[in-house]
Amino acid sequence: MIKEEYEKLVLDAKKNYSKTIEEVNIRFSKENNPYKIGDIIADSYKKIKIKEIEFGHMVACAPTCLYIGLLLKKDETPRKDGKRGNIWQYNIKDGV
Repeated sequence: MIKEEYEKLVLDAKKNYSKTIEEVNIRFSKENNPYKIGDIIADSYKKIKIKEIEFGHMVACAPTCLYIGLLLKKDETPRKDGKRGNIWQYNIKDGV
C-alpha cells in the first residue's frame, strides 16, 4: 500500500463514520419526537404552530428536534406579520 492509497482509505472511513453517526442521530431524534406538524408548542419566549421539523445534535445534549413554524399570539392565532420562529425540543415548556 502506498501513502495515497492509505490516505484515500482513511478519508473514506471518516466519511462513512460521519454518515453513520448522522443516521443514528436522526433515527434517535425521530424516535424521541413527541410532536407532529400542526401541533402548537411554546418555550419561555414564544409559541409556534409547527410547519417543519428538522433534526440536529447539540454538543451538550442528545440529538434533538428543531421545530419551525409560524409565531402565534397569546390566543394561538398567527401574527399579522407572518413571522416564523423555531424552538428546540429541549426548550419546550409543558402545558402550552
